[in-house]
Amino acid sequence: MTRNEQLRLIVELACLTEDRTNSEEAALIAWAWDCDREHNRIVSTNRAFYEDPKWEPWDLVSLVIESRHPDHPRGRLPKRWAEQWATWRREWPEARP
Repeated sequence: MTRNEQLRLIVELACLTEDRTNSEEAALIAWAWDCDREHNRIVSTNRAFYEDPKWEPWDLVSLVIESRHPDHPRGRLPKRWAEQWATWRREWPEARP
């Protein structure tokens, strides 16, 4: 298990706590974004990862946002989050859910 995979598990575990402060939410979004970028950019540099049927893109930022209690305001999204996802989808040879 890579360090990034370990961090993903920590983010997923933290998402089980709905009642997060704004600063906890911001830190969790930043951490999730770092994990997403590390995992998803592998596709750009090594297509063998993409061709592996076990590989799937990560979207931990969305998981963090969706897991917060609905009464709390949504945390600020990372800069260029939407643009980066559009780039990743464009770079992948075929669309994968």
